Amino acid sequence: MNIEMTATTWLACGIAIGLWAASVLLTRDPARPHSWSWRAIPLSLFGLAWVIVGITFFLRFPAVWYDPEFFRASQFPLWKLPAITFTWTWIALTLYWLAFAAGFLLIMHLSPRRPMILEKLDLLTSPENFLILDLLVCCCGCLVILSGRGFIPQALGTPLAILGGFYVIAATTVWFQHFQGQPMGLRRFFYLIPGLLVYFFSPFRALIFSIALCVVIPALKTRRWFSLTTFSLAMMAFLIITTIVNDYRRASMTGNLYSKPEPTLSNEALGWQEDPESAPWVRLSKRFHGFDSLALTVHFVPSVFPYTQLNVFTDLIQRVIPRAVLDKKADTHRGRKFSTTIWAMGERGLVRRPEANISPSMCADLYQINGITLVIIGALFYGLLVGLLESWQKRGSPLSSCILLAVFGMPVVLGIEQEFDFAAATLIQVLIGFFFLLFFLPLTSRVPETVRKLAAKKERV
Repeated sequence: MNIEMTATTWLACGIAIGLWAASVLLTRDPARPHSWSWRAIPLSLFGLAWVIVGITFFLRFPAVWYDPEFFRASQFPLWKLPAITFTWTWIALTLYWLAFAAGFLLIMHLSPRRPMILEKLDLLTSPENFLILDLLVCCCGCLVILSGRGFIPQALGTPLAILGGFYVIAATTVWFQHFQGQPMGLRRFFYLIPGLLVYFFSPFRALIFSIALCVVIPALKTRRWFSLTTFSLAMMAFLIITTIVNDYRRASMTGNLYSKPEPTLSNEALGWQEDPESAPWVRLSKRFHGFDSLALTVHFVPSVFPYTQLNVFTDLIQRVIPRAVLDKKADTHRGRKFSTTIWAMGERGLVRRPEANISPSMCADLYQINGITLVIIGALFYGLLVGLLESWQKRGSPLSSCILLAVFGMPVVLGIEQEFDFAAATLIQVLIGFFFLLFFLPLTSRVPETVRKLAAKKERV
């Protein structure tokens, strides 16, 4: 069983891979364009998006091309798709990435003024503000616990969850100080507790990476004891371990719900010896199925499922407005609908299956709404958003840069896999909450003169 590929399909594939690979140079620091290294990738919002696109599409494709049955993740077998479908899949992905990069480059070139309120981040290193950080972490922990409770009104759930996620500001700060040789004691571990609470209530693998960014980003920013090989192997091992732990958590919760035997970590880790398809690295490759989702969408839309013609920008505005203001706001998740429509298509038609949060990928979501045209428009808009955040973090101090990467890194990455308006609205909501918190954060002391000069120099650049 092989995926059907023609010369035109291979050409489209090669162009897509080449453009994606070359775009890594956009992670360069404008102030030092000739001193690029691999560290610029994880220390850039564009670089983080570049990585997730590479994993979801360009690494996923070789796996399904080599053995589409073994790595199969969807109801409909990919080897049943015609070559023209894969050709248009690569064309859609190429245009999506080009539009995203164009929006990013446009904002970086315009270099909008950095908000003055971001200078408050440089005050966090003052010892007199450590008590404020302690209180921030405690409040975030309480908000995390409250946000998932049934007695909290639905209108407050999202704001509390967003504010509770700002523990990463304090956690990133103390780990940054730790890697610079400052004695932080147990604070650097205590500040990660709200993140562990978030994962305890919601067993999603991405939440573990939010915790990891608080440590990894300051380490990459301040230390030089990582090589590319070591870092890549460590991240791969971390991905596999989190897959095992996450599957164990989910199996444990399901087992408790239906009174099934309690699973063990050893079963989750070693059960693949009897069933190779259940190996954690195979399940991990199936988790990043953006290529599959896009190919199926291109194949079934509009031939089976018509374009939805949704006005995504009107929907985006409605999603940004708090539910406390817009009380009749619809609670829609197109990922759930995707799971029972395109993702549920089998060889004999639509297969009935329960709803699930299946990531359609932003590219596939935009294509499903209005084809290639909206793919370009939506990707351009998302690139503008990411470019705005990137311009601010590139021109800040090292600490400010680390915090912005830790706060917005996972929303940017997850947005590539999610529906467009949900991803964009999440970024905007987090940004609003971030400014709200900084405005009311009662920090004292003055910005160190060296930090001020560095920020002023980057602003001029």
